[in-house]
Amino acid sequence: MPASDSPSSQPSRPIRAGDAEREDTARQLHDAFVEGRLTVDEFSERMRIAAGALHRGDLADLLADLPGTELLALDAPRSTEVATGRGSDVAMGAGWLVPSTVVVQRLIGDTVLDLAAARLTRVLTHVRVDVRVGNLLMIVAPDTGVDTAGLRVRVGGVRHQRGSGSTAQVHHIVVTGQVGAGIVRVMRPDAVFARLHRRTSGRRTSGRRTTD
Repeated sequence: MPASDSPSSQPSRPIRAGDAEREDTARQLHDAFVEGRLTVDEFSERMRIAAGALHRGDLADLLADLPGTELLALDAPRSTEVATGRGSDVAMGAGWLVPSTVVVQRLIGDTVLDLAAARLTRVLTHVRVDVRVGNLLMIVAPDTGVDTAGLRVRVGGVRHQRGSGSTAQVHHIVVTGQVGAGIVRVMRPDAVFARLHRRTSGRRTSGRRTTD
């Protein structure tokens, strides 16, 4: 058998990474950041890459220059929480322990995920969306990065309020899936408060004009 045809000479195919490995890598990056081994920019960039890594080698590269870290092959069960409903709105926030995977599955109706008021139990959280008709509002703290590149909205759009970049992204949320018709908003708590204040002020002004 020619040497080029031997099994050992064939290039090895990269091994796919799973959610558990991405999550463990994110945890180790967070620990390294806390220890002062990564700058704010380095930590945020590596967290972004870890969240979307396809292969185990990509994750291993992120840990290669950090002492005491190791990419582990994990196959632990992932906890999942589903926000479902039809017609009525769904809101999840204060007191909610956010699992590693959240599924938003709606036929019709709006959904609010207040992740700033809730408690994020993982460094990396997946939000999987399957909404026919309805809006999704995600409220996130300044230290939480959100990746919506894997989310498809057919009619409507994604309005993503990004942070100033001066705050380290301690948590990372990856949003995937699809919305048939609706608006997906990612906002900071202060922006949500300001928006509600403008609405309230507008209603009061309109009421005064009516009675004058």
